[in-house]
Amino acid sequence: RKKFKNFDSVQLINEFPFKTTPFFDRFMLSYIFKHNKNVSLSACGDDYIYISHLLNSQLPYHVLTPYIKDKSLKENYRYSLRYLKQPHIQLSEYVRSKVKRIIPANMDYYMAYKDKPKVVPMIPFPINVEKFKYEKPNLNQVITFFHGINTINYIKKGNVFFEKALEKIKTNYKDQIEINQISSVPYQEYITLYNHSHILLDQTYAYSQGYNALEAMAKGKVVFTGLSKIFRAHFKLDKEIGIEAIPDSEILYQKMQTLIEKPAKIEEISKNARWFVETYHNYEKVAKNYIAAWGLSKT
Repeated sequence: RKKFKNFDSVQLINEFPFKTTPFFDRFMLSYIFKHNKNVSLSACGDDYIYISHLLNSQLPYHVLTPYIKDKSLKENYRYSLRYLKQPHIQLSEYVRSKVKRIIPANMDYYMAYKDKPKVVPMIPFPINVEKFKYEKPNLNQVITFFHGINTINYIKKGNVFFEKALEKIKTNYKDQIEINQISSVPYQEYITLYNHSHILLDQTYAYSQGYNALEAMAKGKVVFTGLSKIFRAHFKLDKEIGIEAIPDSEILYQKMQTLIEKPAKIEEISKNARWFVETYHNYEKVAKNYIAAWGLSKT
C-alpha cells in the first residue's frame, strides 16, 4: 500500500477499477483518496451514470436496446445491469464526490456525463499510430468485407444486422465481393484476417468508436461503426472517415452496395480515416491533453 501514496496525479479507469466488490473497491479507493490529492475519473466502460443514462434517454438506439425490447435477454446484460444496484450506486456517488474531475473517453460517455458536476472536455482514446501502417486499398481485387464476431458481445454489437445485410450482398454481388466472417478467434488470427480486408464491420449501437474501429481506421480500413451526427458535429467533420452503422440491416445493405458500386469511395474514406486517427487520437497529443486536464501542464 505504501507505494500508492503521494502521486502528482492518479487516474481511475472506471468508478469500479479493481472489480472486487463495491464494498472492497471503496475500501481500497479510500486509501488512494486519502494519500493522493489529485485524482481523476475516466468515464469509460459501464458504470452507474452511463447505464442509467441509456435506460432513461430518448436515444433512438443504444447498447441496451435489445434488452429493452426483450427482457428475456437480461442474462446477456447482467454485468451492465449490476451497476443499477444500490451498492454500485453508492460506490458511484462516493467516487464522484472524491475525484477532482471526470474525463469522458468518447462521445458515448460524454453524452451520459455532459451535465454532471466536475466533467471536463472529452479526451479521445490514445492510439500509437506508428504501430499501425497505413495501406492504400487495392481496388483491383474483389472488395473484401470482414466481420469478426465475439459471441459474448454478439447482441450488444448488433452483429445480427450485419449478418442480414451481408446475406443480401452475397446474393446480389457474389462475383464482386469476398466475405470473411469469423467468430471468437484469437486476437492475432483476427488481426491477420482483417488486414486483408477493405471494409470492417464493427458495431451498430454506438455513437462513436472504440479501439477495434480506431485501429482499423489507422490502417486505412473503411469501418462501419458509430459515426453519429453528434459525433461528427463535435469534431466538425466535413468529410467521411467511415460509415455510420445503425441497427437496420436494409440501410446497412444500401451503404455496402454504394461502396461496391462506387469503389473510389473506399480509397477516399480510407485516406480520411487515417487522417482522423492521426489528427485526434495520436497518443502523444492525447498524453499532452491529459497532462493539461490533470493540472500538470507547465504551459
